[in-house]
Amino acid sequence: MHDPLSIPPRSPLLVRTSESILVVVDIQERLAPKIHDFDKMLGSTVKLLKASRELGIPMLASEQYPEKLGATLEALIEYLPVRESKRMFSCRELLGVWENRIDPVRKTLIVCGIESHVCILQTVLDFLSLGWNVVVPVDTISSQRELDHQIAIQRMASSGACMTTSESLIFEWAETSLDPNFRNLSAIVKG
Repeated sequence: MHDPLSIPPRSPLLVRTSESILVVVDIQERLAPKIHDFDKMLGSTVKLLKASRELGIPMLASEQYPEKLGATLEALIEYLPVRESKRMFSCRELLGVWENRIDPVRKTLIVCGIESHVCILQTVLDFLSLGWNVVVPVDTISSQRELDHQIAIQRMASSGACMTTSESLIFEWAETSLDPNFRNLSAIVKG
């Protein structure tokens, strides 16, 4: 084994568990059936939720006008017992509500949900402007139309958001196969 003191420090570009907060945006009953490749997106999102729970990463959730668009999907409720209602497309509206649930040390926002070109894009751009590190696992977001989704990904990336995948992020959180959670995280990724 190498002497840990001789190993260079980790890149500041890597996402750390201790700095992460996961935000699940508007994965709701009436929106879901209209979303492109929804089953794949939902599967990746559930993996991210399971990994976040395993690692103790705080999770926040929003619902866009639930009286009209329905509640968060039943498959996600066990991970997201508290969901906040909003009318603004961006989750910026919820900062005051979330303030007491966000540890100030955590400045990396992981954003997943729907729709890529509306609520996700506006949340990402708002939080970037507030000085957050914003990470978007692209397999955990989608829109009704593929073109809207692809353009949103390009715009978020060119604006400074870190684009990744759920699997890449989960292993980034683990950092090493020696991590005590590695076996469980590996099982989550394999499904």
